[in-house]
Amino acid sequence: MSTDIAGALQKLTPFVGTWHTTGTVVATSAAYRATDIYEWLPSGHFLVHRWDAQMPDGRSQGIEIIGPDAPDGADGSDDAARGHYTMQSFDSTGKADTMRAIVDGKQVAFDGNGVRFRGAFNGNGTEMAGTWSLRAEGSSQDWEPWMTVVLRRSN
Repeated sequence: MSTDIAGALQKLTPFVGTWHTTGTVVATSAAYRATDIYEWLPSGHFLVHRWDAQMPDGRSQGIEIIGPDAPDGADGSDDAARGHYTMQSFDSTGKADTMRAIVDGKQVAFDGNGVRFRGAFNGNGTEMAGTWSLRAEGSSQDWEPWMTVVLRRSN
């Protein structure tokens, strides 16, 4: 990890490490498991997230790059200082997605196109738990639970 992590990105530091992930698909009660690794890009300006998951419908692997919504001063704001970040992911099926992350203390929110996550780190940062939800069919505001997830730090 670079010792020169951009100041505002330090809010992402609780993610750094290797995590053992377990969860359940709500509709089917099917379990899944994964390994998630978060590490700083050598420059310290982006956080890299790699995953390897055994989902009920098969293996999913991918990479995600997390950085500030807007570089400091690019639009007159400093989104990273407020805990707002862009997440760009690419997976083993060829799918690419962009989501927005908000980190507010121990609270974490990810929002994408028809999908969102709400969760939190525990008191000592060794666990993060939450729920992924999908936008309810035919609704612009209602959400239905999709998957529960618990990440446990392994290092």
